[in-house]
Amino acid sequence: MATALPWQDPLASSISSVTLFTLVALCLTTFTRKVRKGYHDFLALGPGGTPSTPAGYLRICVLRIFTLRNPLNPPPIPSYIHPQSGILNDLPKRTGSRPEVVGIAPQRQMTDRGPKAIYYALTAAIKELSLRHPDSLFLGISRFEKHNTGLFSLPRCQSHLTCNGEICHSHAYDGSMHLTLHPADVKTIIEKGWDHLRRIVVD
Repeated sequence: MATALPWQDPLASSISSVTLFTLVALCLTTFTRKVRKGYHDFLALGPGGTPSTPAGYLRICVLRIFTLRNPLNPPPIPSYIHPQSGILNDLPKRTGSRPEVVGIAPQRQMTDRGPKAIYYALTAAIKELSLRHPDSLFLGISRFEKHNTGLFSLPRCQSHLTCNGEICHSHAYDGSMHLTLHPADVKTIIEKGWDHLRRIVVD
């Protein structure tokens, strides 16, 4: 008596179909839950440079492919930067752990958040700098955050234009700042435990 091969056996074929359907359903459920959680985590970061929409979240998912794998690895100093040394050599070493930061755009500090008074002080200091140096600095809407005031250098003062010359902006959400610094100062800040590179870095 001839024996039916597995792909010729209706019962075996039915079991295989059910198994395949179950596996696909489990994968889709897991994927959907992960996307849903990721989207809600993205919304919880608050407003920033990326729209708080499904399209904005998709953009972040794509950008994540190109982010820095190790934000604690300081960048090299390009040959066109002069001087080659920074100005933060005397920065004291941070006591305690480095602040926890999450997100890409927006990026938010989750620990050691500054109170509102710190944010107002930072905002006032940024404004004061622009008033003291009107020949080289000006205020504008941050190219990164879109909701905060940023400090910019005038085009004629720039040897290497990046993001319209934005120097810094502060965040009302956590009292922190994003800064454009000399690579040597970036290295100092990382080594002394104060911060790390933003995962999306513009040269």
